[in-house]
Amino acid sequence: MGFPTVVAICGKGGVGKTVFGGAVLRVFWQRCLRILAVDADPAMGLRYLLGLKDDIKTLGDLREDLIRRAKTDRDPEQIAGAMDYLLLEALTETDKFSFLAMGRSRSRGCFCPVNSLLKESARKLAQNYDVVLVDAEAGVEQINREVMSSVDSIVVLMDNSQRSRHSVELIKQMAVDLNMRARMGVVLNRAKDLGETVHAAVSALEVPVWGTIPEDEELLRNDALGRSVFDLPANSPVLESAERIVDFLVEA
Repeated sequence: MGFPTVVAICGKGGVGKTVFGGAVLRVFWQRCLRILAVDADPAMGLRYLLGLKDDIKTLGDLREDLIRRAKTDRDPEQIAGAMDYLLLEALTETDKFSFLAMGRSRSRGCFCPVNSLLKESARKLAQNYDVVLVDAEAGVEQINREVMSSVDSIVVLMDNSQRSRHSVELIKQMAVDLNMRARMGVVLNRAKDLGETVHAAVSALEVPVWGTIPEDEELLRNDALGRSVFDLPANSPVLESAERIVDFLVEA
């Protein structure tokens, strides 16, 4: 078993990162890669985009189970030994990809040993895949703390809003503060609406542009009908753009 390529997709709420993440996942699947999708956004929009059901056990649920076990006088080594098996309870497997949802833990306080157990088991699980694709919340701190210590590429989706540009700055600084050695790039969403001001602002951020995503009427229709990203036609403009961006993400 080797190490997978880990790609984190970030951006402010409503920028389109989940839809873009679904398109990227489909491209990875078309290339016959083994994919682990991790939905690190508590809203868990990715599962709907991928056509998954509601009754999914999350890592937050698993964390609660572990905290309850740890509060009883059970042997810590016994809990650690069962961790890999317990993680499989939260893993959804399809013929196209595997899926983990982070969810949200309800317990207050610091449970660093539990987080460490979860992260180590997730790291070992990830070695069974070629690609780990993470749909992140706004930033990368949660990924580093609870999912993966090592990320290869951080993709930040950006639209023409000032808040979106501010998110890019925050994510860039957060990655530096966490000493994440990932390369980072911007993908411009709804590209036809982006003017010179936005392109100048991106240049000022000193973050490379890895691609653009155009408006796609078929995608909007697909989303409104609650269909999976796998129902999109092969000539979808979003899929064609995702193809070019994936070429960049997987290059050595």
